Amino acid sequence: MESISLDSLQIIFTHLDIREISRLCYINYLFNKIGRSESLWKDILKRNYSIIEKDNDVTWRSKAKEVYIDSNLFWNLVDHNIDLYMKFSVPKLSLINKFEKNLADRAIREGKEFFATELIFKVFFSEDYSNYNIGNGRFLMNFIRLFEKVAELSPQKKISIKWLLGLYTKDQGFYHQKILRRIRVLVNIHLKYNNLFIVDVNPIQWTVELSKQSNY
Repeated sequence: MESISLDSLQIIFTHLDIREISRLCYINYLFNKIGRSESLWKDILKRNYSIIEKDNDVTWRSKAKEVYIDSNLFWNLVDHNIDLYMKFSVPKLSLINKFEKNLADRAIREGKEFFATELIFKVFFSEDYSNYNIGNGRFLMNFIRLFEKVAELSPQKKISIKWLLGLYTKDQGFYHQKILRRIRVLVNIHLKYNNLFIVDVNPIQWTVELSKQSNY
């Protein structure tokens, strides 16, 4: 431990959860000194939450605590809110848009792009997903920026269709015609945003779906 510099330790600390850092501060004087460093919390906010500004009367440490609590609350409630806003849609469309945009923005800021995309498409393949959103083309409206980021981070710079289709599980209670309808919507999404998706599934099956969709 004595051979590790303070700067090196601080870099290690930036990779830790804020709660873990708080616990480490009680272990010894050195860890406590690092934990009191404003530059540490500034680096953590920039790295983990894409935050580079704060009010002058607020410390970076208190800002980090505020952001951490807010983030944890959001992600702990995300399944509940997805049910509320994306499955069993609330009356006001403005509230749905607000939640979906917030989900996309947070995922990009906090490095949860793939996790959020997985949640979104699991909802899309769910029997409870609003048919209104399917029928009027609302699906994806608020998520394009998120999917562009996922494509950018993907090995082939495009989102895998095979991965998306794999998020559907047979125990979701779908009738055959319903899942076919969702797959056709996915085909339509691919046609509209083909720069974002790579066709890495059975080419014959996918070509059939593309042909069907092109003739609608």
